[in-house]
Amino acid sequence: ASNDPFGETLHSIFSLVRANFLDVDRFVSVVGSFVALQFLVALRPRSIHFFDMNRCQIRWAQMLCELIAISKTPQQFISRIFARSVA
Repeated sequence: ASNDPFGETLHSIFSLVRANFLDVDRFVSVVGSFVALQFLVALRPRSIHFFDMNRCQIRWAQMLCELIAISKTPQQFISRIFARSVA
C-alpha cells in the first residue's frame, strides 16, 4: 500500500513524460511498498539506489531488480516470481 492519494503516482509519471524528463543520473527511493517500480517503467536512470530500515526489504528489492534485469518480458518476470509458467 502507498500513502499517496489514488492516481498520484500515475499523474507524477505522466508529468515526467510530458516534460521529457526521463533520463536521470540517479534514482533513489525507499523500498517500502515498491511503488518506485512504476516510475522505472518511464524513467531511464543510470543508477538505482533503494534504502529501507528493514534489511530484508533491501534484499527483496535487490532480488526483484535482478529478476527484472534477466527477464526479457513481463511474462518471464512473473513466471520467475511465482516459479511457474504464466504464458
